Amino acid sequence: AELNDVSTEAKSFVKNLIQQLTTGDGTILLAVMWISDEGKRYHTKFPHVLGCDVTFGTNAEKRPLFRASGKTSDNKNIPHINAFVPSQQRWVFEWIFEDGLPSILDGTALSKTCLILTDQDAQLVGTLLNKLRDSGRICTYGSALNRLCSWHKIDRGYYQMILSFVKTDKDRQFKQTIINWLWHFTKDIEYHAQQVDSYKKLTAFVVLAADDTEFTNGLVSNTLKWLRESFQPYLDLLCQCNYHAVYGGNTHENCWVESDNAALKKDPMKPKSNHILYVAADRVVKHSDKRLDKLSAKATQNAMRQLLPKPSDTQLDSIRQVLSKDIVDKRRDVVLDQYDSSSDYCFQFIEETKTHLVCLTRKKSIAEPDMAERGPIPLYYLTRKVIFKEVQRACGKKGVMVLCSCNFYKRVKGPCRHIYCIIDQCPVSVHFGVENFKSYESEYGDDKEYTQKVDDFNEEVALHGGGLLLDTPLCDLRRNMKDEVKNLEWYNETLNEIGFDANPCSKSSMENSVAVGDALMVIGTKKKKRKSVIDGSTALSVMANPKLQGAYTRCHPSFVDVAGMAKDEEEVQILSACLDEARGKIMAMRKKSSSDEANAVNGLLSFPNLETRSSVARKKPFGSPSIKRRRRRR
Repeated sequence: AELNDVSTEAKSFVKNLIQQLTTGDGTILLAVMWISDEGKRYHTKFPHVLGCDVTFGTNAEKRPLFRASGKTSDNKNIPHINAFVPSQQRWVFEWIFEDGLPSILDGTALSKTCLILTDQDAQLVGTLLNKLRDSGRICTYGSALNRLCSWHKIDRGYYQMILSFVKTDKDRQFKQTIINWLWHFTKDIEYHAQQVDSYKKLTAFVVLAADDTEFTNGLVSNTLKWLRESFQPYLDLLCQCNYHAVYGGNTHENCWVESDNAALKKDPMKPKSNHILYVAADRVVKHSDKRLDKLSAKATQNAMRQLLPKPSDTQLDSIRQVLSKDIVDKRRDVVLDQYDSSSDYCFQFIEETKTHLVCLTRKKSIAEPDMAERGPIPLYYLTRKVIFKEVQRACGKKGVMVLCSCNFYKRVKGPCRHIYCIIDQCPVSVHFGVENFKSYESEYGDDKEYTQKVDDFNEEVALHGGGLLLDTPLCDLRRNMKDEVKNLEWYNETLNEIGFDANPCSKSSMENSVAVGDALMVIGTKKKKRKSVIDGSTALSVMANPKLQGAYTRCHPSFVDVAGMAKDEEEVQILSACLDEARGKIMAMRKKSSSDEANAVNGLLSFPNLETRSSVARKKPFGSPSIKRRRRRR
């Protein structure tokens, strides 16, 4: 259609819109992004994790407000970046990540980004997946990965969807079991094999629950549908195993950005929906500056604060008191928990040279989880491999790089329990990464000498593997190790990606895991009577029999394989033609077997006979205006 075909009202709207967006020099304002000096300074200190979200109701033009926030090592929120954008379309997010952020942020800091958390906005996630993949990576973001917010997916996704089907205590117990299992993927799964194994057990558990007649109608079926359509396709962007070796990888939610948005809305000087653009922007700037000033003052205060010793202090309390002088509270407590649990582990040397030492560590005893608390959720026990290798430090001295297969140090910059079960040392400040020091927040980026020293140290750590770097020769460290417990066959039992699932409900092999059904004993079941299935069969045996499965289950793997093989346009056309042919054959078979085909005469379809039985006339609804009597005029 030509422009002249547009209605007068539409022309007037476009004219007014252009007039409102036009600046003084004739250009049109589509989007505006800004960051304060203090916000840029904080992003330089903590660029590793970014959370992105969009909020509304902040300006009279009804523009979405895009916000990006970070986190300090002490888990404090940092509101960095704000932008008024015209919409949430794909090209807007491409402009944000390709032009906007690189233009206003420090390039060196931006290249240190490790994780970008978002909700499941299709345009936002699609932009990041396209730009951060190896095929089209934006170099300015280094090796950053996109991760979906598990809080949005589980709490705002599954919980809100299933809430209307929960009526009884048994329904609530089933719902809570599924929710705990979903969180288990985002927190506990460390390897892809565990992800596959646990998801198979989850779906088997839900399928078995479908046999129970005491659940509210729709509870189990909608859970299974949600898992198939809304959870499993996005599992790689949620599961912990894909962020296991990334700094900040324990961060699986971006709800702190939602908290920043809520704080903005609660501010007495908040931007309102009737504010023009520059007034709304001014309110957002003042709110962000107030938050950053408070954060900076708190950091200065914490740098001078230290716990005082008490006569009743235990050994762990004494270590906590010493560490409180230099290390931020959150990371200190996380590492102390690891040290406290290290006594439950033992180790054995399997390789030893003058410059290289390899140990296997495993928990001394494996206890079955409480079924009433954990339910059927898998609990994996693994044998860890800890490597000590002697390296040449930049200062000329010899040091030791300690690497553990659990990658805990890479995620939090602090030692894990597997390291402390080997070395006969308690946590000290030098065991932590420099980002966990109180002085880091107040000095990095401001003191050039300190900043250069930190950057050089981090480069040296990354060069040798990214683990714990100790300033001592390997021979000295070897003399200060604990006694090993030799039983190589016992260590090798769980030296794989799945390890040992201690939950008695399930086994590591799904094909032989009929015991998953025992998990329903926690909830209590009343099974349906099957009519079309052989007596004694279970839901798992039905799943294992291809003839008893639906077309989707039987054909979906083949379709995915073939669709993955089609790369160019010609191959896609071949696949599409085959699908069209299959559709035509199925429709022809249905038409041939239908009862309507028997009524066809000379190629014309005969209509059914008219219904001659008497019917009751439909009454008018109660309170309908048509049944109200009109008042007589006097």
